[in-house]
Amino acid sequence: MVDQLQIGETITADAQAQNMRGGRLGDLVVSELNGKFFENTRKGRSYSALLAATTTGVAAGNITGAAAAASTQFALWNPPGSGILMAINKVMVGVISGTPVGGPMFHNIATIAPTIAGAAGVNNLIGGGSPSLGRVNASAAGATLTGGGALTALRPMAVDFSAGAFANVAGTALVVEELNGDIVLQPNTMWVPCWQAAGTTLLNAYGVVWNEIPQ
Repeated sequence: MVDQLQIGETITADAQAQNMRGGRLGDLVVSELNGKFFENTRKGRSYSALLAATTTGVAAGNITGAAAAASTQFALWNPPGSGILMAINKVMVGVISGTPVGGPMFHNIATIAPTIAGAAGVNNLIGGGSPSLGRVNASAAGATLTGGGALTALRPMAVDFSAGAFANVAGTALVVEELNGDIVLQPNTMWVPCWQAAGTTLLNAYGVVWNEIPQ
């Protein structure tokens, strides 16, 4: 039960109790104050990774249902024993040139092995925070993820391209899918953004944003 309301703005430290905020008419003030991603970013739990451009067309490991250890240009995984969950917030895909296959892209998932290697993501608390425990593969030409399992399609992405050459300089093919933690990676699991097929000389960019949360 609310005993009393504090009228006006208050600024307090973490773990400090305070009255709930109210307006001058006795109404309860409910507000996000900042964007929905702000709190995890402020606490250093939000990370980003990108591949600015592929160079050899779509690698086999970024085609839905790829076989184990296929050459992969972009993938995100939670290493065994990390002690965290990785909640994916945003996925970005942009076409640079070439002709994509028509239709949606797909979220694919797989298990991984302890031997799989990769790089850390960048902390979105710019100038602070630690590198990610999660790992990413971002290879323009593609890299074999030794120990990565065969891919399984989870569901379509909110990313859809027409099967036409990307040659209209006035257009754009950058698509952002906001997941808000709708896909969560436990340790020993991997996420890969996948096309239905390689298309024709398709060059593109990838990006992903995620939170790391203690299990």
